[in-house]
Amino acid sequence: MSAPSDPSAPPQRILVSGATGKQGGAVVDALLRRNTVDSVKYHVLALTRGTGGALSGRPNVTVVRGDLDDVPAIFAQPEVSDNLYGVFSVQPAFGKSVTSENEVKQGKALADAAKRVGVKHFVYTGVDRGVHSAAETDLDSPQAMSGIPHWDTKVVIERHIRSLGLPYTFIRPPIFMDGWIDPSINRLMGGLAKGGIRAHVKTQYIASEDIGEVAAAVFEDPERYIGKALSIAGDELTFGELDAGFRATTGSPAPALPSIVGTVATTLIPSARRTDFSYKFFDQKGYKCDITLTRAIWPGTMTLRQYLEKHVKQAA
Repeated sequence: MSAPSDPSAPPQRILVSGATGKQGGAVVDALLRRNTVDSVKYHVLALTRGTGGALSGRPNVTVVRGDLDDVPAIFAQPEVSDNLYGVFSVQPAFGKSVTSENEVKQGKALADAAKRVGVKHFVYTGVDRGVHSAAETDLDSPQAMSGIPHWDTKVVIERHIRSLGLPYTFIRPPIFMDGWIDPSINRLMGGLAKGGIRAHVKTQYIASEDIGEVAAAVFEDPERYIGKALSIAGDELTFGELDAGFRATTGSPAPALPSIVGTVATTLIPSARRTDFSYKFFDQKGYKCDITLTRAIWPGTMTLRQYLEKHVKQAA
């Protein structure tokens, strides 16, 4: 059953956390693209700690100011708790003052509040962990915990969501393509990928905007996706293939610090050290996202080359 097609039906009200971030912002955009002049399917409650910027002027958007450290205060606002259909849940895993404990606390609190107000579809985005099985079984497996701290937090949150009896869908992406055009991190990413992953080993990627489109498609078809875990990706590449994609689309090699610099960074910088755990996983196990399934859900899912072609000015 898809979102309401009757033009007279009220729009489904969906709270999107992190609405000014990459994933949350992509979900906002994807939901609003499904609205037309004749049929408004969704009204987005855009949760942000700030003013919401340009979101505040968009049709069918209500900016909700609030902090995930105080979820009850967010849901005390009538525009949030009244007739809320769905929630898109994402919590920061990196950044100033971000800890694993706080990520788990925020994720659990948002799920608890959604349960209290009777949310009909709770979509949580975490991370793929290289597991080839359904949500119900892989969460109970001894292998569910990877030993990577900022991944294991998401297992804890998923288990909690399931325990509440919430109608859920878990979205599990791999590495974001967006990082490759972010000058603050792309050279470190390249150095770790080039030096930490063997030349023949492929790693999976997805654009954050495609995560948004998948999430919107999930909200549109709850009967198909409730109770499912979707490991989604748009491309699978060795570093050599990734570098060739950069050269073909931007005329420059893939950004990469010398491998020795990446090694030093992962020794001295806590956030880089956490990332290095992931790259060991990429080399030894790797993601198991289903690219064919992803394109079945969202046919416009981009390869890395398509992503770079779209964003070539930023990438060059």
